[in-house]
Amino acid sequence: MTSSLVGTSNFGFSSFGASLLVAVIMSVVNMIVTDHNMRKYIE
Repeated sequence: MTSSLVGTSNFGFSSFGASLLVAVIMSVVNMIVTDHNMRKYIE
């Protein structure tokens, strides 16, 4: 999905470890944003 937004020539990782690290970071950010939004709607 991201490669379709930024273009395949601009989107690439040098190693599997780097792509895994980015995936973990994106997952953590997603959890924080979702938790923040849920708290806003509950209160």
